[in-house]
Amino acid sequence: MNDELKNKDERHERDIGRIISFGLSAIGLATILSVISVETLDIFLKIGLYCFCLSVPCLICSGLAIHPSAKLEPESLKRGLIFKLYVIGVIASAIGVGAIVFHFGWSFGVIFLSASIVAVIAGARS
Repeated sequence: MNDELKNKDERHERDIGRIISFGLSAIGLATILSVISVETLDIFLKIGLYCFCLSVPCLICSGLAIHPSAKLEPESLKRGLIFKLYVIGVIASAIGVGAIVFHFGWSFGVIFLSASIVAVIAGARS
């Protein structure tokens, strides 16, 4: 029974990881497609574009690798290249979203950055 609960927890963690990976990838692809047609890019749009160009492949690769059919051991997921790709992808996506928000105005960017810092601190304490 204990193994069954552990397997359910592992599957749940993989499902959440896949949702995050593919959701952020979709945001990144939509942003890339929207921004690519803009004639002149300010610095914030360029940063966002570079971040999403980095994050999309990392997130798609990690999302596919954690699929149950990949049959990777949970420990190898947490310590290996797949986990590093996932972390790089998530961080690059967060920076990309922040850059896009800063493109709309400094006040929006400051609010977004402040809320992000509060959310990270609250998440770390829970």
